[in-house]
Amino acid sequence: MNANKESSPYQAPALYLGRLMSPKEVLAATSDRTGIPHNVRRSWTLCGDVPETFWDTLKNDPRLVGLRASGFTTPSNTAYATFTVQVRDYQTRFLLPLGDEKVSTFIEDAQAGIWLSLGRNEGNDALLHQFVLTPAELAPLATISRRCRPPHWQYALAELEQVTCKALELDLIGSALPGFIVNHVAVNLVLSGA
Repeated sequence: MNANKESSPYQAPALYLGRLMSPKEVLAATSDRTGIPHNVRRSWTLCGDVPETFWDTLKNDPRLVGLRASGFTTPSNTAYATFTVQVRDYQTRFLLPLGDEKVSTFIEDAQAGIWLSLGRNEGNDALLHQFVLTPAELAPLATISRRCRPPHWQYALAELEQVTCKALELDLIGSALPGFIVNHVAVNLVLSGA
């Protein structure tokens, strides 16, 4: 597949606030809803929004999707995990603070699978998609999480703009799909304790 022929019209990067929900939070939020699969109710779920084109493409062809887990540390030794979901040449990146107790537990449990709840550009439509990550894919995040200091609001606020701008850069994270070049990025910023 030729990435240049498959690319879509340019869209400016999008920034959203995301949320990490523990299995307990998911169960509480979905207990009165019907049609939610049982395994979703007992799993970690990353919630966020994506631009319409990303959402529509995922809905129409959920087979061609990639996931990549990566992490980085800032000069103040605050670390972040990035879970990057890619559909064609669109990426959405969930940016989470490592060292946060909830995020650390999520990283440890993620081998069992994670769910994404993706809203259509802050609208009412949402898609659920499950991913499984191998221990080898998660090991670097667990290592970074254990050695970094817990996020401190003072440092996190000072670095938030810089970290967010970096996460929005097209070339920060390579393509998770062979044959596709990343042309569009959205970031879901998951704040500590959220």
